[in-house]
Amino acid sequence: MKLHRLNKLTGLGFASLCLAWSGLSYAGDIPPENDITTVSKASVKIQSYEQTASGVTEKVTVKTDDVINALTGKAPGTKPPKNQQLVLLNYCGEPQNYSAMGVWDKDASDLVDLVDDAETDKAICLRREGPALFNDKQDKIYTTWDIGQSDLFFGMSEIDMSVEIKGGKVKKKVDSSRPVCLKKLKTLAMGAYYGEGEDENGSRVLRKTGSIKTNGAVIDTFEGNTIGTCTPWDWD
Repeated sequence: MKLHRLNKLTGLGFASLCLAWSGLSYAGDIPPENDITTVSKASVKIQSYEQTASGVTEKVTVKTDDVINALTGKAPGTKPPKNQQLVLLNYCGEPQNYSAMGVWDKDASDLVDLVDDAETDKAICLRREGPALFNDKQDKIYTTWDIGQSDLFFGMSEIDMSVEIKGGKVKKKVDSSRPVCLKKLKTLAMGAYYGEGEDENGSRVLRKTGSIKTNGAVIDTFEGNTIGTCTPWDWD
C-alpha cells in the first residue's frame, strides 16, 4: 500500500474507537473500532563518534531537524519550515508490528512527500525484528525495531533498538471512553554502526543510547493500516 493513498479519518467520533487493551491479542480480523493509524509528534537524538579522513575523532549528533531535512531532501543545517513536524505513525490494531516515521505538514494536515530514495512515498519503516512481550497490567509492549534506511536519514548503516510501547487513551478533545493506541514510546537500548562497505572497517560508532520518542499526543488519524508495507522482519 502506497502511503500517498492515505485517506484521513473524517466524520468518525472517537467514541467508536473504544477497545480494551487486552484486544492486542486479536483472533482473526482487527475490529473496525481499532482500525486506525495515529500520527504523533516525534523527536530524535542520536550521538556517535566519527573517524575523519585526517584521523581525528569527532562527535556527531543527529537531531530532529536533521532527520526532517534528510527526509525532505534539504541541505544539512537548514531550519525546517514551521509547518513541518517529525511524526511517528502507528497502527492501533497491531501497535507492536506497524510503525513508521514521516514529516507532517501542519498547514495541509497531511504527510510530506519524501526524497526519492525513501522506502515509501511518505514514510520510513520501523520494523519489528524480534518477539513482542505484552504486559497487560501496565498496558505496555516490549519489542525490538530495525530502522529502515538508517544510512540515508540517520547517518548510520544500521540502527537496532529495543523499545517500550505504552498504550492508552487517545488524547483528543472529543467524546471517547478508552480508545487504545500508542500513547508513549521510549527507547530502552540502541545499537548502531556506520560501515564503509563490505569487509571494510566502519568509520562511525554509537556514542551512547540514542532516543526516538513520542508523548503520543495525536495530531491526526488515518483509516486502516496505512503503513502496511512496513511489515516485521522474518525473525523466526
